[in-house]
Amino acid sequence: MPIRIVQRSRDDYFYLNFPASSSDVYVSSQRIVVTPWLLDGVRLAELRAVALRLRRRYEYQDGEPEWSTDDDGATFEVVTASPVEFADLDDDEPLMLDAEILAGRRGVRVRVVALLDGTTSEQRIADLASTAASRRNARVVGIDRDWENSTSIAWGIEVGFLRRGALATELLSLGAEILTTVHELGAGTDPATVMNVLEAGHPIGLIGATESEWLEAKSQPWNLDTGFGKIELAQDVARLANADGGLIVIGATTRKTEGVETITRVDGIRPEGFSPHRVTMTIDARVYPAVVGLRVRRVPIIGSDLVIGYLRIPHQDPSLQPFLVHGAIVGRKVEGSFISIVKRRGDQSLSVRAEELHTCLTAGRRLVREGRLRPRGAGAARREQR
Repeated sequence: MPIRIVQRSRDDYFYLNFPASSSDVYVSSQRIVVTPWLLDGVRLAELRAVALRLRRRYEYQDGEPEWSTDDDGATFEVVTASPVEFADLDDDEPLMLDAEILAGRRGVRVRVVALLDGTTSEQRIADLASTAASRRNARVVGIDRDWENSTSIAWGIEVGFLRRGALATELLSLGAEILTTVHELGAGTDPATVMNVLEAGHPIGLIGATESEWLEAKSQPWNLDTGFGKIELAQDVARLANADGGLIVIGATTRKTEGVETITRVDGIRPEGFSPHRVTMTIDARVYPAVVGLRVRRVPIIGSDLVIGYLRIPHQDPSLQPFLVHGAIVGRKVEGSFISIVKRRGDQSLSVRAEELHTCLTAGRRLVREGRLRPRGAGAARREQR
């Protein structure tokens, strides 16, 4: 059943019936309010057709309808509310909007508002929103200042799909994805903001980010059924532990542009291909000493059966460095009895030179002779782990 417009009487107000529920959409002379659950199964083309009909039915002889847009359509205010809360809506009460759906002759768009500090430029917002939108076959229609004060600016961002047949709920999901991207990455990129984007289920916001001393991207997880894969994982973690820590994101593809690896796609991976427990056990078995605060996560991507994986390696106490890897890769050959030490510089990996390792060993022996460091044998290490 499509959306229906029902008029109570010739001179009385009309109301709407949506296919998802028997509840009526809240309509007054000033606003049209819907909830996400009312939009289930509603297509954008259908919403546009109804909006144009609503406009014609609400024409006044002496003016424009207050809730209409300037392109001969209507604005649907979207709020998260239960059926009981929805039934008690009042024009006099302010609403915390999730988004607005603008439907009219120019199509159907979603408008979200991102509150950012005044240091974030409009160009930065436009770049982030456009990148996120393009990956969903959508485009940014407009960006404006909704309101501002001495410290913050609320940016209104309008986005629309380029493809036909999309659902209203898909449009809302697109708006939420762009809002998350702009909120988290508008002021810059750091481990905390990247983790927030990943945990929100919108990893597409990472497109355009570059690999660095703290960020590494992999399109596929390590093959932990092989010795090569286990050592490769351990070395990737040890590199960051021997630096200032960082993030490894699994399910993101990079391309080298002007000498810099830039994330160009975030497709995700199959859930069964990445086991946080197995990854953690491999790291514990291959990296010494243990990485403090290691976090391994598998996060669903909203609107997809795929997931994104990530490893968070916090900054480690310098006294624990260097972190050693049990095993080494020489060329393409695995040397299981070797010990390797690796570190990260920029987006590149380096092996610790012989003179650096010698310095660490001699410094350690000096501390032992002076009684300032107690040597740890295998037995002592096992007792400490109990």
